[in-house]
Amino acid sequence: VAITNTPPLLYVGSIFQFEALATLTDANELDITTSNTTTWSSDDSSILAISNPKGVFKAIKKGTAAVTLDYVKFGQSFTETVSLSITDATPTSIDVTPDSPANIPLNTNQQFSAELTLDNNGSTETVDATNLVEWSVVNGANGTLGEATIDNTGLLTGNVAGEVSVIANFKTILSAGEEIIIDPAP
Repeated sequence: VAITNTPPLLYVGSIFQFEALATLTDANELDITTSNTTTWSSDDSSILAISNPKGVFKAIKKGTAAVTLDYVKFGQSFTETVSLSITDATPTSIDVTPDSPANIPLNTNQQFSAELTLDNNGSTETVDATNLVEWSVVNGANGTLGEATIDNTGLLTGNVAGEVSVIANFKTILSAGEEIIIDPAP
């Protein structure tokens, strides 16, 4: 079994949904995140507490905590543990790449990434926040007919030719809208 989306760190007050996969004997993978035989736990609930027994945790205070996944199948137990840090640094801005404007062909994908800038008592640090932000798309940006979808990892799919804007959100901080032009099929 594997926890597949461990964040680089969490911020006090943030809520995060962990995900897990089991690799079967035939090499296929099974999503076990919310399985009835999956148990999630934290080694220190005063730092990182379970918000929902299906893999959702809330960062309570600064420190380090371990998340453990236990999956039982046919009487056999499989375990994975990951350690992560919780910070009380203050997020100040989000930078999304690729920068505007970017063109993608119709019915193709574009991977976006987000970098979060933090103020840690006067010193600035940046972290990859691609899997921590909430991604959204404004379809039909600038009065065009563009349409796209974006998943929780920042993968955009251009569905209708035109212009869209990609936005990343963390807590109350929004990125600047990155303009994407979806080119019609040749």
